[in-house]
Parts: sequence; C-alpha cells; structure tokens
Amino acid sequence: MTSFVRLFRKMVCQPKAAGFEVCRVAGFDIGALLVKEGLAKARDDYQELEARARTARIGLWE
Repeated sequence: MTSFVRLFRKMVCQPKAAGFEVCRVAGFDIGALLVKEGLAKARDDYQELEARARTARIGLWE
C-alpha cells in the first residue's frame, strides 16, 4: 500500500475541456490505462481503447 500511495503522490493532473482533467503518473495517462484495461468506461477521446477492451473481453467487459 505504501508504494501505491507514493506513486499517486507523483500524479500530475491538467484541465481539459468540459471540466475533465487528464491525470498522469510517470508520463502515463491514468484514464487511458483504466479504459484500456477494461476498468472504466470511455469519454469520446478514449473510445478506441474501450472498444479494444470490449473486444478482448477484459475488466468490465468479461
């Protein structure tokens, strides 16, 4: 748990349109990662990643 907390202390979030933010840790887009792994539903800019997760039947799409 300690390493998890340390990792998220390094998270940087930047505002985007429509009141959303893009959050990154070590340069990785956390939202994109969650969608790609089937752990979250996508907004418009992550639709392709959600489709891949659905096709692979992972995460929410199992």
